[in-house]
Amino acid sequence: MKLIPVVATRIPDEIQQQIGTGRPLLGSSGIDPTVYENATATADKVKYLVTLQTRGDVAAEEVAAKASRVCSVSETDIRLVINTFEMLLADTISEYGSVKCFTPFGILETLVKGSLEDVTDQLDPAENYLYLNITPGDAFRKAAAALAFFNASEKSAPFKAEKVIQHETGAEGPFRIGSDVTITGMGYRPGAAVKFIDTASGTVAQATIVENVQPNYIIATVPNGLDPDHKQKVVVAQTIEGEVYELSTNKPIEVLPAPQPDHEILIVKHGERADNEIAFDETNPVVCTVAHHNGAGYELKAEKPVKVVLDYENQRRVYAVLDTQTIVNATETTVSFMNDENDTEEVDGSFWNHDVELTLYFADGGSATKTVRFVQL
Repeated sequence: MKLIPVVATRIPDEIQQQIGTGRPLLGSSGIDPTVYENATATADKVKYLVTLQTRGDVAAEEVAAKASRVCSVSETDIRLVINTFEMLLADTISEYGSVKCFTPFGILETLVKGSLEDVTDQLDPAENYLYLNITPGDAFRKAAAALAFFNASEKSAPFKAEKVIQHETGAEGPFRIGSDVTITGMGYRPGAAVKFIDTASGTVAQATIVENVQPNYIIATVPNGLDPDHKQKVVVAQTIEGEVYELSTNKPIEVLPAPQPDHEILIVKHGERADNEIAFDETNPVVCTVAHHNGAGYELKAEKPVKVVLDYENQRRVYAVLDTQTIVNATETTVSFMNDENDTEEVDGSFWNHDVELTLYFADGGSATKTVRFVQL
C-alpha cells in the first residue's frame, strides 16, 4: 500500500454520500481507498490521508530502462541526462533564487507559500516558505482524468462554508457594516455562529444571525466596529456531536463603513452638568452639538422641533412628553433650547434619575435622537 495525500478538486454526489463511511469510491476509476488519520508533521494542514492499492514503486533504473527502449539511447545516457537535469535545476535555484522551468512533463517553478496583506508585512517562516511546485502537462492530466479526487478533509469538517454575498443583491462585496449578508455552504444546522476576524489585528467580532434554518445558507448582519481598512475572515462555527468545528469561507472580504445618518446628535450639554445630562432649568439652555451628513440642511421644523420622551415601568407605567421648549435656535453645528417648564401630568420628580429620549426634528423631514439622563436641578 502506498500512502497518498489527496487534495479535492471536485466532489461528485456519489462521493459526497459516502464521505461518512471512510471508504468512498474514486469515481469511475474503480479504486477503493481507505481513509486514515494523518500522523505525520502535516496533520495540522491535512487531517486525513488516503491509501490506494498500487503495483509498487518505480525505481530510477526502471525509468531509465523504459526510456532507453523507447528512444534507443543507452540506459547510462538516460540516467546521466536525468541526473544532469536535477543538478542543473538545483544550481539554477541556488544562483537565481527563483525559477520557472518548462519541461515535457509540466512546469516546475519555485513559489512562496501563503500571501501578505501589505508590502510592509514581515514573512512568517511557518506560513511563508519556499517550495517547488509542479504543474502537470497535458499528458499527465489525461492520464489522471478518470480519477475523481476525494476531499479527505471532509472527514474532519462535516459541513462546508463557501462564500459571502450581499443578501439583497447577491453581489460579492464589498460589504457595508450593518448590512445583511448570505454565507453559502453545505451542512449548516440551527445554532450556528458566525464571526468576523480582522486579518491584520486578529480582532474577533460576533455577527448577529438573522436566519439559520436552511442547510445551504446562513444570513447574518455585518457587525459594528470593524476596521474598513482591513480585510475580514468570515468563520462559521457549529457544534456537532459535542465537538466545535470552525470553517472559514473561501476568501477574506472587504467591508465599508456603516452609512452615516442625515442628522446626528453628538453630545448634549446643559449648564455645568455632566455630558448628556439635562434637567428643568430656568437659567441655562440645553446645547446639542450636532452633525449633518449626505448634504442634509440644519434648519429645524417650524412646529415642535424638540421632543423629550420619558417612558419607564415603576409600580405603574410612567410616560410623559415634553415638546413645548422655548427659545429654540439652530446653527450648522448646534441646536439650543430652554427646558424650563414641565407641562405634563407627571410631577418633576417622575423625571429625576431616569433616561429619556431627546429627539430633534429638521425641516427636511429627518430627525436625530439621543438618550440622555434627566437629573434633579
